[in-house]
Amino acid sequence: MDTLGTIVPHLSEAATSDSRVEAQERLRFLAHTGGRGLLTGASGTGKSWLLSELAGQLRREGLAVAEIDMTAVDSREFPGLVASRLGLGVAVGMDSIELWSVLQDHAESSRRMGRRMSFVLDHADRADGSVWNALLRLMEQYGPSCAWLLACRTPADSVADQPGWSVLRDQAWLRIELPKLERRDASQLLSRDLAKRGNSTSISPAAIDAALEITGGEARCMKQLSQLAGLAMESDEIRELDEAVILELAKELLR
Repeated sequence: MDTLGTIVPHLSEAATSDSRVEAQERLRFLAHTGGRGLLTGASGTGKSWLLSELAGQLRREGLAVAEIDMTAVDSREFPGLVASRLGLGVAVGMDSIELWSVLQDHAESSRRMGRRMSFVLDHADRADGSVWNALLRLMEQYGPSCAWLLACRTPADSVADQPGWSVLRDQAWLRIELPKLERRDASQLLSRDLAKRGNSTSISPAAIDAALEITGGEARCMKQLSQLAGLAMESDEIRELDEAVILELAKELLR
């Protein structure tokens, strides 16, 4: 039986290796218990992919989920964006005071009804520096009944002391570092994408090694490569995905 805190084998397509299954399950546990989690990793490791898959799973489990891309979001835009993602029907041009009042009413209503919610904030490191006080205000409004799951790139030394990173670091109950794809990840990702297209083509070990070398273990590039492989299998009736096919597809990927 699937219970909180128990790793299940069918979490999502984004969770393939043990480390990714564990990352998604730990974030899922926080979502159900009103925790705050921070998912970090180098660019291209699949943070956005994993968060998107997790958000879908949480909705299927009955949680209200507000997904927000924080890229360039500032303090003026933030409350309206949150209200919109929550489906609160705010009018275009509503001023900041009204927006915060709407959010406060919604937060109080959610607490009274015992409604579980999760805010999933991607690219938190790309937000405007003015947004952090607004984020803290929102966390305080919604209180412990809501979970906050944030993702950002692993910070370089030059940004580790910036106010935004300090907020993320201090507010997170749990920090999870997402590694680049491993060999098993690459194999399963390629196999799943082909299977989704109804293709049972075999994949050679050399093809997996070539795919890892070409993509550098980046989930985003591997996903693109797997999609190209699926199209090639359909159009050319290739029986085996081997190293030669991967190298040919890489030319398309690098254009």
